[in-house]
Amino acid sequence: MARSITTGTVTTSMEGSSRPVISWGAIFGGAVVGLALLALLSSLWLALAYESQTASIRENLEWYIGGSALACLFLGGVITGYLAGIRSWASGILHAWALWGLILIATIAIGIPSVLNIIGLGRLTSEFNGGAVVSADTSALWASFWTILGGFVAAGLGGAIGGALAREPGVAAESSARTDADDGYPVGRAS
Repeated sequence: MARSITTGTVTTSMEGSSRPVISWGAIFGGAVVGLALLALLSSLWLALAYESQTASIRENLEWYIGGSALACLFLGGVITGYLAGIRSWASGILHAWALWGLILIATIAIGIPSVLNIIGLGRLTSEFNGGAVVSADTSALWASFWTILGGFVAAGLGGAIGGALAREPGVAAESSARTDADDGYPVGRAS
């Protein structure tokens, strides 16, 4: 989408950007790495809690998994911000928040019954007696809330870092200058 503007003897060529505003490839890339790492860490915590009989992990399992989710969202945000290819912390944050939303929606859509049991809503709704909660363990509810809110912040921070680290598109990773055989000057320079 290039257009040429001529004014007297000066000709200026302007080229519009065909780059999309949001990079879904970067978001899915960050989501894949973040979810895979979360699966790895969750299996570690479950193995330590139940197979190795580590009481402190078993008693606070939801907090360990919640902390792992925060770390994985942070890392996924860094990867998403970097892969977006736009050197801007704001772009990195927006891409990371899209990652956070995608993972949250996918988690809720794929496993609503298991998510409800993890965050304790299945147990909580069965304990209503005439509109009042009898005795519900709210530890899992608070762990879920803080994980979701913390995940939003962690993904945003990771995206800002990844966006700040992103290299400019089209920049080659070369350190030596090439010369043009015709004139002996570096490519792109005039004599």
